[in-house]
Amino acid sequence: VTISIILIIISSFIGLLPELMIKQIIDENIPKNDKQGLFTSVSLMILIYLTSWGIGFVYAYLIVRIGQTTIFTLRNDMYTKLLNQSQKYYDNNQSGRINSKLTNDVDTLSSFLSSSLVSLVASIFQLSGILLIMFYFDISLSLISLGVVPLLFLLAYFIRVPIRNISMKRRKTISDVTTNLAENISG
Repeated sequence: VTISIILIIISSFIGLLPELMIKQIIDENIPKNDKQGLFTSVSLMILIYLTSWGIGFVYAYLIVRIGQTTIFTLRNDMYTKLLNQSQKYYDNNQSGRINSKLTNDVDTLSSFLSSSLVSLVASIFQLSGILLIMFYFDISLSLISLGVVPLLFLLAYFIRVPIRNISMKRRKTISDVTTNLAENISG
């Protein structure tokens, strides 16, 4: 896990370097007709992209492996827990609903662990790097650009409840369909 987080941080900051190289090319190499500097800058950009791709591949592999191992352990633990339930538990709960909850909740957790969490962490580091670069080059323009951020938070605040309701309704519908299939179709 630690290696994955370190790789995410490195990849996030390496992903910001091509923009700095483009600045170098546009501000320095092209106006001065510096063909050797242009070749060097483009070569560095290619190297940066290849390095970023390699690091991204390794950390994606590690995150998927960690996620799959966690999900495997979770499914085994849940199966063991179900085996130890009393008969009364199964009398009070439909087998389709139990199956639906186990399957859909584990799949949701798996999706969170393998993609959402990784994207969130990477985005936080990329945003930090972008803000550092913006403030380094022009503080006043950076402050003006950040003026829209409160509007984005306001928008997110107002749409979170409808999105949560839609998500809950979707999960309930999936649960009902899975329950219906498990209860009415025997194989």
